[in-house]
Amino acid sequence: MVSTSALTMAGVDLVAQDYPSAMEHLNLAIQMDSHSATAYQYRASLFGRLLQPEKAIADFSKAIEYGGSRDCLYGRGCQYHGTGPPGPGAQGLPDVLRQNIRLRKWQSASNASDAFYRLDNIQRSLAELQQSASRNPKTRRHS
Repeated sequence: MVSTSALTMAGVDLVAQDYPSAMEHLNLAIQMDSHSATAYQYRASLFGRLLQPEKAIADFSKAIEYGGSRDCLYGRGCQYHGTGPPGPGAQGLPDVLRQNIRLRKWQSASNASDAFYRLDNIQRSLAELQQSASRNPKTRRHS
């Protein structure tokens, strides 16, 4: 099991922007549990901050392999985006693309339903406003 104190100390170091110390604590956490998705995800994020995208991609991939969240897929995708298209030997890219496509479709569907809901509310409000205006003698048009 990952040493909670090593991850906690890494978090404190990250907040203080003490990146060398944070890296030491994350390396220790990974030594204590080499299958910790959380430790790999945090270290990948740190590599990203340190502008080392290849190492970040490798750690995000490990985190995904060990059951990391969608945040790991997103982080790895961001690192790929920053380095350009991956070479022919890149592993897992089709999975990233499939996950991204599913997420985009869900977001598009969500945005579309939200837009229709808002449009319906606007149309209802406009109809109510027109009804109110027709009842108000001051707004009636004089022929």
